[in-house]
Amino acid sequence: AEKVTDWGAIKKETRRALGSFVWERTRRRPMILPVIMEI
Repeated sequence: AEKVTDWGAIKKETRRALGSFVWERTRRRPMILPVIMEI
């Protein structure tokens, strides 16, 4: 069975969640580059 996955949405949400987490801890905005590999 072939799965359809919206990688763009996953990357966007990962970037948003990690960005918020790091901002609350450090008050800095890092560049977050999510790399997702399908295996």
